[in-house]
Amino acid sequence: MHPARLAARGMAAQAPLLAAIGAIVLVVTGLLAGIPRFLEAASTASARAALESADATDAAARAQVRLSSDAAAQSAAMDSVLDPLLEGVDAEVLRSVQSDAVTVALPDGREAGIRFLADPLAAARIDVAEGAWPSDGTALPEALAAELGLTVGDVLAVGDHELTVSALWEPIDPGAPAWFGTDTEAALLSEADLVALDVNPFAVWTLLPELDSLDAARVGGLGVAARSWEAAIRADSELARGGVLYAGGLADTVTTIERAIASARGVSPLPLVVVGVVGAIALAQLTRLLTAVRSAETLLLRARGRSPRSAALAAALESAVIGIPAAALGALLAVLLVPGPSALGSALTAIGVVAAAVLIATGLSAAAARSARAPGRAALGGYVAAVVLAAVAAGLGLWRLRLLGSPVIATPDGGTAVDGLAVLAAPLGVLALSLVAAAALPLAFSAGERLAARSPRLAPTLIARQLARRPGEFAVPVVLTALAVASAVLASSYSASWADLTERAGELRNGAALRVQLAGASTVGGAATIASSPRFALDDASAAPVLVAPTESGEDEVTLIALAGSDLDVVSPLGGELDRAALAAAIATPSAGAELDATATRLSVRASVSTTPLDPGAPLAPRQGELSLTAWVSDAQGALARLALDDDGSGVLSTALPEGVAPWTVVAIDAAVATGPIPARYAASVEFDDAETPADWVVQSEAGTPADPGAGLGFVLTATEPSAPLTVRLMAPAGDSPRLAVSAAFAHRLGLDEGSPVRLRFAGSGLAVEGVVSSIVAQLPGTTEALTALVDLRALTDSVLRVTSSVPRPDQIWIDADDPVAAAAALQPVLPSGAVLTTVESGSGQELQRPVVAALWIGAAGSLLLAAAAAIAVSVALLRSRRGETVALRAIGMRDRDSSTARGVELVLVLVLGALAGTAAGLVVAQLTVGELARSAVLDAPRSLPAPVLLDVPALSVAVAVVAVLTAATAAVTSSAVLAMARRSTGREVDA
Repeated sequence: MHPARLAARGMAAQAPLLAAIGAIVLVVTGLLAGIPRFLEAASTASARAALESADATDAAARAQVRLSSDAAAQSAAMDSVLDPLLEGVDAEVLRSVQSDAVTVALPDGREAGIRFLADPLAAARIDVAEGAWPSDGTALPEALAAELGLTVGDVLAVGDHELTVSALWEPIDPGAPAWFGTDTEAALLSEADLVALDVNPFAVWTLLPELDSLDAARVGGLGVAARSWEAAIRADSELARGGVLYAGGLADTVTTIERAIASARGVSPLPLVVVGVVGAIALAQLTRLLTAVRSAETLLLRARGRSPRSAALAAALESAVIGIPAAALGALLAVLLVPGPSALGSALTAIGVVAAAVLIATGLSAAAARSARAPGRAALGGYVAAVVLAAVAAGLGLWRLRLLGSPVIATPDGGTAVDGLAVLAAPLGVLALSLVAAAALPLAFSAGERLAARSPRLAPTLIARQLARRPGEFAVPVVLTALAVASAVLASSYSASWADLTERAGELRNGAALRVQLAGASTVGGAATIASSPRFALDDASAAPVLVAPTESGEDEVTLIALAGSDLDVVSPLGGELDRAALAAAIATPSAGAELDATATRLSVRASVSTTPLDPGAPLAPRQGELSLTAWVSDAQGALARLALDDDGSGVLSTALPEGVAPWTVVAIDAAVATGPIPARYAASVEFDDAETPADWVVQSEAGTPADPGAGLGFVLTATEPSAPLTVRLMAPAGDSPRLAVSAAFAHRLGLDEGSPVRLRFAGSGLAVEGVVSSIVAQLPGTTEALTALVDLRALTDSVLRVTSSVPRPDQIWIDADDPVAAAAALQPVLPSGAVLTTVESGSGQELQRPVVAALWIGAAGSLLLAAAAAIAVSVALLRSRRGETVALRAIGMRDRDSSTARGVELVLVLVLGALAGTAAGLVVAQLTVGELARSAVLDAPRSLPAPVLLDVPALSVAVAVVAVLTAATAAVTSSAVLAMARRSTGREVDA
């Protein structure tokens, strides 16, 4: 018979097994090609969204140098710096010329400071409201023109030059990175006109990512360019001459995106490896089963002179005939169903899967042809070697993961990469344990046979004996089911553990459900400090002012968090790990000051001063001895305001209390006495008009001495020579030192215990706060830094006021809301200028990790389908070899339906054993690896934040239900096939 015809008949005889092999090739190719496309598309979309949503200055980088007299040569020099950095990078560079604020004479004689911008591409980013642009003269932003009272046709004078206002405009998108935040406030004109003004302008280059073409694979190149640009400019002596100003947060933004993408890539290989391993084992086991079924045929052909080489070639051709169409269809489906980058990767995946299938078929067929032994025994040594190799590789991967603490590692250029060995720890661990479970099948089946032998019924004994006789044949579904179920357990564990750690890290970073970062002055000013606060914008949410400041303790940087202990209920509980009540009690400090009535809306003070010349009879100068008062008042949340009191002429000085949380407390009074040229002694008294004047207040400053005025607070000042007004500060006597709660890392670093003194110096100033440790906690909310301290805001204010008037202002508002999404939407429109609202999800990188979780479940689902298909194929393939058994059982009285049911029960037991082994393997590997994998996926989770290994019980329950359905369906298909075969079989067929 012709070899081709012989091969065709052989394929037709084993059509079920070959169809199963083709289906596995199709599914494996589709998953291996589709999952990377899905993750790449999701990463690209997330990277673009992160850059698009970033502030203008965070989505761009800008270099500014003085404009050279040879602008063309300067531009060429910058091009020579940028070209190597931007090769293959999705970015563009915009050049402009700008000035600082220039004094301009207006038509009405007034003067104003106006910045000028020469940007040839600006015309495409503006809407011209009046006039025409580009044109001669200058174009003003509408807001600036309205502020200065200018319109089209007005003439501006800059030194000896005149500029005519030719247009008024407004930006199409004020937040576009090309404007870099403030360029929308500049007047436009041509570069030639700007140079002619002789205002020593700057040449400015702005680096912008090209979002339409940027993809996740090239984000790293953008990060390298952004991080290297400044150093490259400074290394060029011509460009750096006169100094370089580098600004913009693009490098930091891209670095954060890189970290998020790398974190996703640190987990994303898991579903690919599991699918690949399951697919490879399925192909290998089905191919081995195919060779086993053909063992008699193989021996016959060998006896007739067929060489092992010819057998291997035939197997390769057969595998290619089955695999090529299946792989092509799988890759095509991946490309059509999953939008993504070039289809080349999918094509290469298809080629790789076909090559693997051909190699597996060739190797196993050649081995079977060379050996006269049964293929299962011939493969025993290889199986043992596979178990050992998988165990060793899994151990190395786990060691590497534990050593690094993450599969994501830093690279020398400041970027990140994935460690190839650490990332394989989980899938290799699952593979090793699944193979071990399959290797233990003979022991389990033998034990089952001994137990079943005690049963008086035939079916249990028959089932147990059949399993014990064929452990190698049933190893295929056991291994595949174990791998598939283990991957589902890992997906469940990772998704739950990652979500929990992400939420707690977000709570730790944000401090509360919502956080508003305030802009403006860094020290306490007037009433606007509190009145402009968004604390009071929401009726159904609790809010508190918070100060988060960088401080130093020795050589260590420490983040100091200050808020009122009574407001700790707005703080995130960190998943129940933070005892807010105990923390509030630990930092509680008795309030010092004069508390006003809860209904008070004004503060009134009676004050008087008696001026006595040191030279009796010397005339006093006008206004000498006048007294002015400033009150430092704090609301119930510790928000401080500095209020000047107005004199009504009757000796009563008063002011309205700002918006705040009653009751108000007067923390201190600053009394300033105007001096004059005549040396004099000033005796003053201050008495609260609408509150009890504290009798124990003292003169805090050295300028005055206490005195007893009879009522209220008294002090005496003496000026022996002309000087500025003399000021004294009246406040309660110093009490106990502020009580600080510190992080465990801070306490360990400095060797602190409860009761230990600690001194924190505010960064960039000589201001320091000295306190005592009252509590040590694992981590304090509001920052992910390890070294942190928490103090009561009012205690900090009292301590600082005793040494300075530059009191740090609360720079954040923390808000607790039942519905953070709705609260954020309501709060956004009323935020003060420059304020930034963040949530627990802000900056977490969740948008990059969610696709990874989805990919894990997709891989688990694909693995379950592969396992079910392989189990059905194995059962169907065994029908022919067990046909005689069916006829024999019928001869001793067993009905065909009972026989088919027994075969179904066999398969159910095998699949249940595989599922149990997979569950155990998944739980063990999850316990060893998921904590580190989840931590690597959360960008700023500190090591002090526990990463417990959890399970997504609802999702896992669905997976268990799917496994049960697939098991029942597989058993039903097997039983039906056995029943159909039994009804067709006769004793004569078997004998034949």
